[in-house]
Amino acid sequence: MLKKIIFSTILFWAATTSVAQTVVFKGIITDPAKQPVDNVVVASTHDEDLTTISTEKGEFSIKIPANKRIDFLFRRVSYRDTIIAIRISKGSDTTFRIQMTPSGQVLEAVSVTESYNDSYTRINPQLSYKMPSPTGGVEALIKSMPGTSSTNELSSQYNVRGGNYDENLIFVNDIQIYRPFLVRSAQQEGLSFVNLDLTRSVKFSAGGFEAKYGDKMSSVLDVEYKKPTGYGGSITASFLGASAHAEGNVNNGAFTYLVGVRFKSNKYLLDSMDTKGTYKPTFFDTQMLLTWKLAPKWRLELLGNFSRNKYKYIPEDRVTNFGTLQTAQQLMIYFDGQEVDQYESYLGGLTLAFNPNQRDEYRLIASSYYARETETYDLQSQYWLMDIEPNLGSSSSDIINIKDVRGYGTFLEHARNRLTALVTALDLRGSHTFPRNRVEWGVKAQNGR
Repeated sequence: MLKKIIFSTILFWAATTSVAQTVVFKGIITDPAKQPVDNVVVASTHDEDLTTISTEKGEFSIKIPANKRIDFLFRRVSYRDTIIAIRISKGSDTTFRIQMTPSGQVLEAVSVTESYNDSYTRINPQLSYKMPSPTGGVEALIKSMPGTSSTNELSSQYNVRGGNYDENLIFVNDIQIYRPFLVRSAQQEGLSFVNLDLTRSVKFSAGGFEAKYGDKMSSVLDVEYKKPTGYGGSITASFLGASAHAEGNVNNGAFTYLVGVRFKSNKYLLDSMDTKGTYKPTFFDTQMLLTWKLAPKWRLELLGNFSRNKYKYIPEDRVTNFGTLQTAQQLMIYFDGQEVDQYESYLGGLTLAFNPNQRDEYRLIASSYYARETETYDLQSQYWLMDIEPNLGSSSSDIINIKDVRGYGTFLEHARNRLTALVTALDLRGSHTFPRNRVEWGVKAQNGR
């Protein structure tokens, strides 16, 4: 009986002694800016039971054995791991302050604004450099969009949902752009009007666009040229042509300029066509955008363009084989004569902008387009349509056997087309921005002859 009493007394003393030998490890975790760090895992490196998490104020507390060294790990995502050795004697009431160091780079603040679908497709003009195209413009990207197609890769024109080429509008800095009127084939088109070296943004709509663009129903291509913030330039050259541009900002935006010059020749491409002959196409244009800051609330812009496309063509002959192996046929044509076309145009647009405050803007746009175009050609062609039998035993595909002549004839094309066009327009526009809405209005007068 005495042994049981002594044993129980020893167990009770041991238990009370164990309880008495625990202390509270508490502290506050902050970053280098003295801001509290929450959700930090505080854990012993040897005892899994000694674990806790810091609060929103960075505070934590945990019971640990007294007078015993314990290594604690402080861990949180985006912060470096911190290990601290702790030994707390009984009766101590100390609040530890632990500072954790961020492990990553603090990113700049990002502002997220409300947006909506306005039926426009934004096009990055820089992508056009990565997509080879004979025209050298954004049209190559537009042709790949749904509902848009083109029948000739040499052409910068495209049709939308089966519409005509003439139903597509082009605007540069809110000034309407016109293309040559007498162009009949893709070889005569030349350069795309949009100069990628000067372009800041491009948006395209294949229908459902705003009324401010006019009454043509197929599509609209709205281009905005850059606003230079410093001096720069570029030079590009290839076997098909060359281009150069310069830009600058004078006196902290009091005057800015954009100037671009381009030259192009499709001779090497045209020489590979079925119709053999002499091709001499030369296309040249220069564009500029000058901006003056007349006063803090007044701005004046001048957009100018000069373009000259000359196309000279002396055809010689053409041989085309078609049909199947059983009914193979050949069309042989010999040409005589030449074609000389020239398309010359001038464009000038002057915009006076007034911003009385950050919400309102008024613009007066005066523009004029002058074109002088000539087409002169006398082409005589003599053709033979024959049934042929390919000589399969020959190593040359040019050797054939003529079985029968189905027909032959002569065709003469003659033209002396001259066109002079002058289109002038005066446009007054206003826009007003409210907290949840935006109102735009405009009045336009136009005359063409």
